[in-house]
Amino acid sequence: MTSDKKKELSELALRVREHIVRLSTDGGCFTGASLSCADLLVYLYADFLNVHPGNLTDPERDYLFLSKGHDVPALYGVFAELGFMPKERLS
Repeated sequence: MTSDKKKELSELALRVREHIVRLSTDGGCFTGASLSCADLLVYLYADFLNVHPGNLTDPERDYLFLSKGHDVPALYGVFAELGFMPKERLS
C-alpha cells in the first residue's frame, strides 16, 4: 500500500470517528466498540471488499457480516463517507 493510500484511509477513518462521536452525544451509542473497529471497516469497505454504491444489486459483490451490533455507528459512518447513504441521515 502506498503512503498516499495510507494517508487517504487514515483521513477517512478520522472522519468516521467524528461521525461516531457525534452519534454518541444522544447516549444511544457504544462509543468504544465503534471507535475500536473504525480502521478495520474503513480498510475493508474502501480498499478490500468488492462493494460500492454502484454495485449493491450485483450478486457477485462482496458481503460483510458484522455480528457485533455495537459497531453499527462505525458502519454507518463508513457508509456515509463512501456514499452508500447521505451524511444527513447521521444527524
